[in-house]
Amino acid sequence: MPDKFLCIHGHFYQPPREDPWMDMVFPEGSAAPARNWNERICRESYGPLAYARRLDGGGRILELFNCYEWMSFNFGPTLLTWMESHAPDAYARILEADRKSVERLGHGNALAQIYHHVIMPLATDLDRRAEVAWAVADFEARFRRKPEGMWLSEAAVDDRTLEILADAGIAYTILAPRQVEAVADVDGQWREAHEGDLDITRPYLVELSGGRSMAVFFYDGPLSQAVAFEGLLRDGERFWGRINSAGRPGLLSLATDGETYGHHFAFGEMALAYVLAQARACRDGWRVTNYGAYLAANPPRSKARLRQASSWSCVHGVERWRSDCGCTTGGHPGWGQHWRKPLRDGLNAVKAEMDAHFHSAGAGVFRDPEEALTDFGKVLAGLWKNGEFGQRHFLPGLDEAARDTGFKLLTMQKWALSSFASCAWFFD
Repeated sequence: MPDKFLCIHGHFYQPPREDPWMDMVFPEGSAAPARNWNERICRESYGPLAYARRLDGGGRILELFNCYEWMSFNFGPTLLTWMESHAPDAYARILEADRKSVERLGHGNALAQIYHHVIMPLATDLDRRAEVAWAVADFEARFRRKPEGMWLSEAAVDDRTLEILADAGIAYTILAPRQVEAVADVDGQWREAHEGDLDITRPYLVELSGGRSMAVFFYDGPLSQAVAFEGLLRDGERFWGRINSAGRPGLLSLATDGETYGHHFAFGEMALAYVLAQARACRDGWRVTNYGAYLAANPPRSKARLRQASSWSCVHGVERWRSDCGCTTGGHPGWGQHWRKPLRDGLNAVKAEMDAHFHSAGAGVFRDPEEALTDFGKVLAGLWKNGEFGQRHFLPGLDEAARDTGFKLLTMQKWALSSFASCAWFFD
């Protein structure tokens, strides 16, 4: 029986490009020949991953391989909303892949993702609860099951964020190995942990306040880096060789942006399909799995303490999204990120005013404004109609104008939350 398990995770996300008044994506010249970047990246990555070509030695197509069926993945809710209307074939293959993985493993390949891709440690408790609740509702509406895992935007985490995930019924998340601070095995003795000596072949338990806990998987940092930035996708057999050389009993987990396959590296989806097909065939003693299935068979035996307010893409914690920390996508002469702090401070100030208005005005229309906000995700996901939401959350006896005010307040919060999508600070 194979004792080496492979799980390759793809994080798929695009920022919400819709104009807030027209609720549509306008043409973007930089995305030519596509009309906008959603369309271009879907054509280069999301679609090809659903129909990846596997070739024989003569260049003939052996199989159209649905990579999503054999890899772990999360899609941003705002991206799936766009794909449902504009890329229905790829969207259908994504949903089908999760169903088939549930049939095969008892656990689905799909994870939920924070709704607006906000940096959770920098968000208020109200915003964090809304982001998680809306993400759960969106996932349930699309995949017809409750999510077991949730991807945190930029893998940005602190204990409070994990507590909110646990309250929502989430069992696990995925982090970078350098985000762990200390580990304790069955002997209960804590010791400092570093990326180079962390055993990533197993899940860890993070104990939280109030008896809550969260399982955490740590992906292979060097191998994931090689996939994303070192050209490993140019040759599927070379990719497989690197995986095989890293193999030992337990779980080998990789995590990259999903756009790496096909958009960042042309035909990268073909290299991924090759590797997944090898694992599907149990080549060299490997078996393909997903996090939910592995966690069910291998519950945590060790504990971990996390570095608070850390992420996978900023070595300074979460400073990339609020200060000129030095993290950059290129670095240009005379250019800096001094603008990050005033942008964050300004949006925080606007959001604080909005929250105050939401609670003040909301007290006149909602039974509980905060509960109404978290449940509004069910309306956005189509799980509830406006009338059902109103029966549950509006004060009795309201006229149509007051109900309209309530929905305007909720829509105000929706767009306010979207203003904190991480991309605003990430790039130069």
